[in-house]
Amino acid sequence: MAFISLLGYYYSGGFAWLTDVYNVLPPILYSILAVVGAAGTVYSIVLGVNLAKSENDEKRKSAISRLRNTIIGIGVLLVLVLIINLGIPAILHAAFPEYITKTPPATNTEENTGASTQALSIMFNTVRYLVHL
Repeated sequence: MAFISLLGYYYSGGFAWLTDVYNVLPPILYSILAVVGAAGTVYSIVLGVNLAKSENDEKRKSAISRLRNTIIGIGVLLVLVLIINLGIPAILHAAFPEYITKTPPATNTEENTGASTQALSIMFNTVRYLVHL
């Protein structure tokens, strides 16, 4: 299953490796977000019950503090996932508009074949040159 960048950017030139990163990274981030979100939700419910059952101010303050920290932690995780998926591609597009575009790059040019294909081509040409010596 291929995941597409939420903003639909295409990476070429020296940034072609980002295509692989943004094909692999979103499923990992969404899985982490789901697990942490579910655990945070269950923990928040437990803390809410503890807050309701607390008998003195010390336990109540402790439960409120833990609940606040849990909500802040889940919020920070959500913001970081959004920055990685939306912010970084937009910042890179603003900084390098010739390599990170909204339109698909040409597929038959040497520049857009990706860094791994270029490295393989250079290695193949080097071996071919050494064999003919």
